[in-house]
Amino acid sequence: MMLRRLFDFFIFSSLFIAACAVLMAYQVNTLFRLTYPSGRFLWFLFFSTVCSYNFHWYFTPHTKSENRRVLWTQRRKNVHLLLIVAGFIGSILFFLQLKNFKNYFRLSIKCRYGDEKNWS
Repeated sequence: MMLRRLFDFFIFSSLFIAACAVLMAYQVNTLFRLTYPSGRFLWFLFFSTVCSYNFHWYFTPHTKSENRRVLWTQRRKNVHLLLIVAGFIGSILFFLQLKNFKNYFRLSIKCRYGDEKNWS
C-alpha cells in the first residue's frame, strides 16, 4: 500500500513529467554537444515544469469522476499548492543563476523570428 501511495505521488504530482523533461533536455545536450550552463538550466527546467503542471492541476475544476488521477488531485489540492510555490521559488533561483540568460533568450527569439531587425 505504501509503495502504491509513493507511486501515485510521483506520477500525480507531475514529478515524473518534470524528470522526463530534464532527461529529454539532457539527451539533446549530449547528442548535440551543447555548451551552456546545462546543470543550472536543467534545474530551472525541472522546477518550472513542476510549477506549471501543478498550477494546471490545482485550478482544474472539480468533476464527478472515478478516475484515480482526478480523485487524487481533488483530495490533495494543498500538495499541488505547495509544489506550485516550491517550483516557482526554484525556477526563480535557478533562472537568476543562469549567466548571460539574455543571450539565450535572444538566441531563441532569433531562431524563432529571424534577424533582430525584423522584430517589429
